[in-house]
Amino acid sequence: MRKLTLLGIFTFSILGCSEGSIETNQIETNIYNSIAEIDGLELIIIEPNENYNLRTIHFVDNNTGFVGGYKGKLLKTIDGGISWSELETNTETNFFGIDFIDNKKGFVVGAAGNCLENGCNPFSAVMLKTLDGGVTWEKVSLNLNKKTELHSVHFVNNSIGFAIGNSSIIRTTNGGISWEEQSFDNTGGIMGKIDFNGTQNGMVICNGGIILSTTNGGNSWQINSTLSGSGTISISLTQDNIAYVSANNAIFKSIDFGNSWVKLINSATDHFDINFKTKNLGFAVGRGNYSGGDFGYDYGSISYTTNGGENWAGNKNIVETGSFNQSSFPSENIGYIVSSKKIVKIKIK
Repeated sequence: MRKLTLLGIFTFSILGCSEGSIETNQIETNIYNSIAEIDGLELIIIEPNENYNLRTIHFVDNNTGFVGGYKGKLLKTIDGGISWSELETNTETNFFGIDFIDNKKGFVVGAAGNCLENGCNPFSAVMLKTLDGGVTWEKVSLNLNKKTELHSVHFVNNSIGFAIGNSSIIRTTNGGISWEEQSFDNTGGIMGKIDFNGTQNGMVICNGGIILSTTNGGNSWQINSTLSGSGTISISLTQDNIAYVSANNAIFKSIDFGNSWVKLINSATDHFDINFKTKNLGFAVGRGNYSGGDFGYDYGSISYTTNGGENWAGNKNIVETGSFNQSSFPSENIGYIVSSKKIVKIKIK
């Protein structure tokens, strides 16, 4: 079994203030400086002492980042993950997506539902907005036609942004002040992630294998292609209209904006998020090998390529973390990954 080599464990509990008033809720974390058996990578494992059930992550730059989870939990760091503050969201929303336009203005999306004596209400879309870097949050009025969850949010510039739900794409052209909904039938499954490589060309991946695309900045969308039976989960676009999709059974690549796809040889399986910083350098993270036994758990898995998917290096036995849910790469040399209980900082040597 290949494992991480732990070099040290440090506990941080910071009670002072470092940016405005948000540091009133500093949390304790354990930091593991580690070297993984993945050529060229160093991993630093960050473990909050409280179980936040984390699901989504976004870093504005190498130092400032946010992670979100279930029941309205949202954390922020301004020192590259060394210390974290819990932000007040005043909601029980389960967060699935985060995006920030700059250090101050950002959005989180997810779903909320409640169970009463007469049963459970359907989950409904929730979007929160901050204009002060997370100090305060306000709920955005969406007025969607039907109950849905929001799974991903992405801004292409200061004005134009998108969020996706079960079968809806909502768009803003005024920086999130108002949103318009576009509904779709027969998407073949839940919409998982939206990505653009500029302001005009974008794609949405559905977990049934259908891929929607736009070439006019989201004015209209069409079914671009399908990868039926692959269990598609995440998508990443790069320059030159190159696209990568992570699926249950492999990673796929398109060099013609989704008109055709190639299954990459020796690529990893069961990866829940894929993220390419350039057309050659990319990471896929997700579920690794199983520990075994009736009460076992899935290890974390990281795969990466430096040549556009021709070759992959990786490790499916990161036992210290569990499965990874999402990743964020603010630069080519530094990235962050989140599992349900831990945050991992990647440094490319």
